[in-house]
Amino acid sequence: MSYDYGLNSSPKKEPKSYVIALLLAFFLGCFGVHRFYVGRWKTGLAMLLLTITGCLSIASIVWWFIDLFTLCTNKFLDSDNDELEPYNPGCAIIAGIFTIISFVIFVVGILAYLPTLFR
Repeated sequence: MSYDYGLNSSPKKEPKSYVIALLLAFFLGCFGVHRFYVGRWKTGLAMLLLTITGCLSIASIVWWFIDLFTLCTNKFLDSDNDELEPYNPGCAIIAGIFTIISFVIFVVGILAYLPTLFR
């Protein structure tokens, strides 16, 4: 007869909230805050440095849009490669619409700014 005193079991980790990650990504995503939240601090730090230094800030914005897209499609995983919970399709649709609108505004802004560079 063997007794398990909880020494062999790993502690249950509380899953990260999908809605919190989505809100952090939408409002502070270019700084990588959502990545820090889900435990992916190395890529969060890389995103933060890309944005703060200004070099490759367009790359961090594109990275941000990709993260928003993966969040909206529930493909964004935490540091243990677990899905965020609870997935909310309604939030995903709304965030997806805002992401598309934001991306279009971003592209139009870049296209409007390009002629001023070549004067």
